[in-house]
Amino acid sequence: MAEEREEEKQLKQKIAKILEETRTSYATHNRKLKELSALRSRSSSPFQFFSAFSKTLTPLFTLQRRVASTERVVRFVSIFASASVDSDAFLEEFLRFLLVAAAAANKTARFRACQMVSEIIMRLPDDAEVSSELWDEVIECMLVCVRDKVSIIRTFAVRALSRFANDGENSDILDLFLEVLPIEQNADVRKTIVLSLPPSNATSQVIIDCTTDVSESVRKAAYCVLANKFPLQSLSIKLRTTILQRGLADRSLAVSKECLKLMKDEWLIKCCNADPVELLKYLDVETYELVGESVMGALLTAGLVNLRDGESIQQYISSTVDRTEGDSVHCTPSIQLMEAEVALYWRTVCRHLQDEAQAKGSDAAATMGTEAAVYAAEASDNNDLLDRILPATVSDYIDLVKAHIDAGPNYCFASRQLLLLGAMLDFSDATNRKVASTLVQELLHKPPEHEVDDDGNMVVIGDGINLGGDREWADAVSGLAKKVHAANGEFEQILLGVVEELARPCRERTADFMQWMHSFAVTGLLLENAKSFRLLQGQAIEPFELLQSLLLPGKKENTNPEKIINDRDLAINGDGAISRSTLREIAPSIAINGAGKIAIDASRDRDLATARDRDLGRRRDRNQLRDLATARSREGEIAPSIAIFAASDWSSRDRRRLELGAKHVHLDVQRIAVRCLGLFGLLEKKPRDELVKQLRLSFVNGPSAVCVVACKALIDLVMWHGPQEVDRALGENFSSKVQDDKKAFSPVNLSDTGEGLDVHTLDLLYAGIDRYEQGNSLASDENESVQAILGEGFAKILLLSENYPSIQSSLHPFLLAKLINLYFSNERKDLQRLKQCLSVFFEHYPSLSANHKKYLSEAFIPIMRSMWPGVNGNAGGSPVLVSDMRKRAVQASRFMLQMMQAPLYEKETVKEDENGNRVLPEVIDGSLEPLLECSEEGLAIRIAVEVASFHMKKTAAERSYVLALCRILVLLHFRLSEQGSIKLMRRLLNHVAESVLAEKDLVKELKGMADRLKALDREPEQELSQDQANLILGRLELDFNLDTNGSVEMLQTPAPRSSRPPRSRRRVRLEEVSSDEEVSPNSVVPTVPGTISVRSQRASKTAALTKMTATRSMRIDSYDDEEEEGSEVTSEEDSDESDE
Repeated sequence: MAEEREEEKQLKQKIAKILEETRTSYATHNRKLKELSALRSRSSSPFQFFSAFSKTLTPLFTLQRRVASTERVVRFVSIFASASVDSDAFLEEFLRFLLVAAAAANKTARFRACQMVSEIIMRLPDDAEVSSELWDEVIECMLVCVRDKVSIIRTFAVRALSRFANDGENSDILDLFLEVLPIEQNADVRKTIVLSLPPSNATSQVIIDCTTDVSESVRKAAYCVLANKFPLQSLSIKLRTTILQRGLADRSLAVSKECLKLMKDEWLIKCCNADPVELLKYLDVETYELVGESVMGALLTAGLVNLRDGESIQQYISSTVDRTEGDSVHCTPSIQLMEAEVALYWRTVCRHLQDEAQAKGSDAAATMGTEAAVYAAEASDNNDLLDRILPATVSDYIDLVKAHIDAGPNYCFASRQLLLLGAMLDFSDATNRKVASTLVQELLHKPPEHEVDDDGNMVVIGDGINLGGDREWADAVSGLAKKVHAANGEFEQILLGVVEELARPCRERTADFMQWMHSFAVTGLLLENAKSFRLLQGQAIEPFELLQSLLLPGKKENTNPEKIINDRDLAINGDGAISRSTLREIAPSIAINGAGKIAIDASRDRDLATARDRDLGRRRDRNQLRDLATARSREGEIAPSIAIFAASDWSSRDRRRLELGAKHVHLDVQRIAVRCLGLFGLLEKKPRDELVKQLRLSFVNGPSAVCVVACKALIDLVMWHGPQEVDRALGENFSSKVQDDKKAFSPVNLSDTGEGLDVHTLDLLYAGIDRYEQGNSLASDENESVQAILGEGFAKILLLSENYPSIQSSLHPFLLAKLINLYFSNERKDLQRLKQCLSVFFEHYPSLSANHKKYLSEAFIPIMRSMWPGVNGNAGGSPVLVSDMRKRAVQASRFMLQMMQAPLYEKETVKEDENGNRVLPEVIDGSLEPLLECSEEGLAIRIAVEVASFHMKKTAAERSYVLALCRILVLLHFRLSEQGSIKLMRRLLNHVAESVLAEKDLVKELKGMADRLKALDREPEQELSQDQANLILGRLELDFNLDTNGSVEMLQTPAPRSSRPPRSRRRVRLEEVSSDEEVSPNSVVPTVPGTISVRSQRASKTAALTKMTATRSMRIDSYDDEEEEGSEVTSEEDSDESDE
């Protein structure tokens, strides 16, 4: 027995020596593995060697720090164990030994055990013979460790299980990975799980979701797994585009490089033979055009696109020579149609070459000498290559585009790509412009695509708003038109001519709804791209006539005897006849009667009297009248504006022919007409009353699609012209209403469908949020909702509040409250885009201006009241629903607190003096000093007043509401400069504490806040007068009756009840206790476990006997008093408990 112990001791020493030598370097591991294997073979029994090995290795399980020397030993042991598969049962015994350590209570032991288990499993060969029972034990143990509270243990447990995840029999491992991945908080664990997931349909979407992880390492690991485990063909088009869209635009350079490596090495080279067009075919560029553009941009930037000799767009254009009589030769172009991927490929290549040439040209102009020559040469090479790729002539380009357009809707994408190429061609030659102008005319006159349903009704293909039914197509057409007609005013002239032609069937009442939509589509294209309103005047159709075509000029909108039409030079009676006395001073020369005839005062304008019986609907009469009126206006005899109006068709008969687009029976016509109204209002210097009225009526009474467009138009008008200017368009009486003292938005009854809705525009829009917040079916369209549009518009108004001084500051908190409610709303799924916009808005809003924090402080309490269930008339519900609503309100309160504590941007805090020098405002204690209304002190007083306003007897909802407010209150800070606010808050804290006496933890926090305020109070003994308190409350617009005669000290709360059973004996205290032996009950000296010695049994008995014999000499105090003051000698029960 002694010999065995001696042999085991020597064996342990040899093993320890080998392990110690492996700590220095990995280079010694191979040699030491042989020595350890030889030592195992020379041992008397395998059990003896394993016993010595495990005992020697035990100290390793206490080393928590991952130093390099320890990691070398762990790796060496793992390699030795994995290489011992055929050596008796050493591997199985060692794994069981590690499983025991993996289940230990010590986290370091579990960590080292899981680390070595994972290393052994990863190094075992595939043909290793290990019993199935042992593997089941290992898997069960590691499944438990995956849920360990220590992240490093979870990491190695996942790594150990990764080798079994591919086995179909162990599906529980994969299910566990998929379960814990979304809820895992540690980035290293998530990364290990992602690397451990096998390729399958169930894991592909999970791995792709990890490409949006907050951790850069996890995102990079996701792209690495996608590259190594998922071939291109195994992924759907949607997944391919999602991978590239996220990866190429990732904010981390390392992640974007990993995605580029995936796209280049695995997809482009291996699957597509380095052909970019072939790669684009895997991405469905017709649906995911932006992804295709980003892919081509990345490939071109990385230099992975190599143009072979002879490749160009010209190869798709070939001419066939037809000989006719004589020597004339006629060449007919033969066009080879492009696929969508080819068209996108050439468009991006040409755009890249043009951008590179311009960049190099700019560099050459900015430098000198040899460097400039190099840049100029590179620019010249790019331009030469671009000229070689593009069609040789403009005629060839036009033929190529026409061929694709004539090929039908299947080549619409390729046609649009070719239209975008037109921006790179030169149209300075008159012949080229003439040829290209015919193409532009054809594109503008091309009717919208449509199909016929089963009932024989025509259905427009596309969005029904833009030219060609597609926004991108309309942009391509307008881009080509502006390139061809680049002269000043030429673009507007061409499009107005097209509009005038398309409007003729509408005037003659022969147009169907598609012709109406086509006319409005071209009108919208013109209004969107027109440079100024002035360029629209004097053309084939006047702006005012264009507006009247949209607003039903033939319908009476006013029953007054006389009506002045937005011009001081023209007046028309309700029945079409002219009152000579009315027009004597403003337009004595021309009057228009109801029959379309001109009534002229011959004594004043004899030349114009000859035109008195001419029908103004005829274009030649209008032209003659224009010339005559223009001539007379130059002589100063009639008003200049008559020359403009004379060219328009103002006869009642022709005005009745122009049906109201905004009130058309077809829904799509209404929608596109309302959109044109909004664009027209943006182009005008001041919006017209008819336009604003029609938009308001469409917003209130229109169906869902029309209401969304009208809402956009009204928001745009308010932001462009200002709300006061929009209201002024409705009349002087309407705009002259006093709003300086307006404290809230006026209530609006949107069920009133009358045309004279006498409310301000902002009131109307604000009421729209309330109306659609109730879940109205008209609230949303397919992709947008009125709430989202209004929320985004109000956010822009608040962000740029300095640009809208006509909006009263008292209205800002109401708008802000609505936005915060929308942001934290989880009932509507169509507000996700709005929430993304609001997240950016809230990030910058409080830091732009101190006034923004003032509005936020004023909105805090109303927001909490509106969100808390059971308070302020809010409905409750089931316990689960109430709990969710409370959590949402608490989250909103913390969010608002974070915004209040956000620092201001520099542009708000830095000012300039008279000399233009930058001067910082007064700084106290290193912080800027905003006003009370804009600071945390103001918010704290508002919260304290709100809490103190509740009665002592509160409902459960009110109690929870008060507690939530108090938890925000204790997080607010006071500045030393706000002495008045500090004194007021100290008094208010008494009322606050009385409302939450039952919550001991919260009362403790309030007492801590009171102590902090007392330390900040420079004159704590000086009382706050009633006038000073009322002044501060008045600045915050608070009405609270504060008693300034009471004490500022918080009331002492009763001690909490003891959880111990009632004691049979009273506590005692020794009369004679040395002051040197007293121990302060508030001592914060840490107790070191290793320095505390256990009292011996004899000392315990001595203390007990001393206590029993000294009873008569002790002074007995009551139990309650001792619990308040604290005892210095424990009772017998306490002594017994301490002995135990």
